[in-house]
Formats: sequence, structure tokens, C-alpha cells
Amino acid sequence: MGLDKTVADATEAVVDITPDGFVLAELAPGVGVDEVRSATAADLTVPAGIGTTATV
Repeated sequence: MGLDKTVADATEAVVDITPDGFVLAELAPGVGVDEVRSATAADLTVPAGIGTTATV
């Protein structure tokens, strides 16, 4: 079993690692897709209707 998900502290995002590449799964409240893209060196797929993580 390999790595299939990463949580990016700097961008407060959850990114799924798929056979097709990195897919944005969740954003923390107040964090935008552009912030995540600028902090991510790899290509990032952003699905329509991306959600935010729950605040604790």
C-alpha cells in the first residue's frame, strides 16, 4: 500500500495522490485554490465544487 493522501500544513489543504496525479480534495476555511496552486510544485487538478475542511 502506497501513499494516497497528503495534508499540506503551509497551504492548509488536503491533496489526494492518484494514478493521474495530485487532486485537491479539501481546503481550510479562508484558503483559496490560488494559494494552494502557488505553494504546490506539482500539477494540481481542482475538481468542481471543492469543499472546505471542518473547523475544530
